[in-house]
Amino acid sequence: MTNDLYRTSYRHLDIEPGSSWQEVRQAYKRSVKKWHPDHFHNDAKTQSIAAEKIKEINCAFDLLSKHYQTHGALPLPGEAFAATPLNAETTRPGERHRASEPVEQRVDHATDETVDDNNQPPAEEKKRTGTFSRLVFVALIGWLGYTLWQTPDVSPGSPAPESSEPPGITNPRVDAVSRNQPEPAQPKHYFTYGSTIGDVYAIQGIPTKTADNLWYYGKSKVYFSSGKVTQWEDDPTSPLKASADVAIDRIANTAFGVGSTKAQVRTIQGEPLREWANVWEYGTSKVYFDGDRVSGWYDSTLNPLQAHK
Repeated sequence: MTNDLYRTSYRHLDIEPGSSWQEVRQAYKRSVKKWHPDHFHNDAKTQSIAAEKIKEINCAFDLLSKHYQTHGALPLPGEAFAATPLNAETTRPGERHRASEPVEQRVDHATDETVDDNNQPPAEEKKRTGTFSRLVFVALIGWLGYTLWQTPDVSPGSPAPESSEPPGITNPRVDAVSRNQPEPAQPKHYFTYGSTIGDVYAIQGIPTKTADNLWYYGKSKVYFSSGKVTQWEDDPTSPLKASADVAIDRIANTAFGVGSTKAQVRTIQGEPLREWANVWEYGTSKVYFDGDRVSGWYDSTLNPLQAHK
C-alpha cells in the first residue's frame, strides 16, 4: 500500500497527515454530521452526492482505523506500511459477510460512540476502542452484504426462472436437494460501467494504490470519472471482478443504469408521474438525464426504482 491511498483518506476526512487518532475520530464524526443525506432531503440531487461522500468518508476512516489497530499508530508522511486486508485476522474462520443494514445505519452507529481517549497511551487506547472498532467493522460488513444482496444474479450457472420448472415444483432449490442433485452455484458479483467508488471498494476491495481518478489492483487498473467507473484494464496476474455483460444484461432486461436511454427507462420503469427535460419523477424517486441518457437517480424506499444498484 503506498502513501497515496493514506493521503487520500486524510483528504476525505479534511485533516492533515500526522494528526492524532483522537483528531481522526473527531474529523470522522464531523464529516459524517456534515454530509449525512438526511440533511439534504429537500434536494434529491445533493442528497445523492452526500450519499457518495458518506461512502468515501467511511472508506477513509476504515482504512486509517485498520492501520491504527494493526500498527498502534497512524501512517505518517514519508513512511510506507503494508496494507491489511479488511478480512485479515479480524474475520473468524467460517464467518461470512451478512446483509444487515444500509450505509445510513452504519453512520448512526459510528456517531453514537462516546469513548474518551484523551491522553491515553497507544496500547491502552487500543483496548478502550476495541468495542467501537468492532462495531464499525460489523456495520461496514452489513452494508457491503446489503449492497451485494440487492444485486440481481446474472452469472452463469444461476438457477433457472421458476416458470421453466415442471408443473408442481414450487421450490426448485429444495427439489434439487431431494433428488441428490448438486446445489446451484452461489451468485458472483461484479462491478461494471457506471459503478460507484463505493461499489468497486465493496466488490474488489482496497486498491494497491491510487492516482487521481485511477485505482490500481496490482497490474490491473480501474478508471473513474465523477465517481463512476468509465473503463478498466484487466491483467490476468491480478484479475478484476468486472463484467461488461452484467451491465448490458441488467439494462436490457431488468434494470436501467447510467447511460441508459429515456426509451429504456420508460420500458423498464414505466411512465413517470411527472416529466421534465432533465428529470423524471416516479413518486418520491427521481431519474436525472443528460440529454437522452441517464446521468443519475435518487431511489426512495417508498417508490423503488428498477435501477442497477
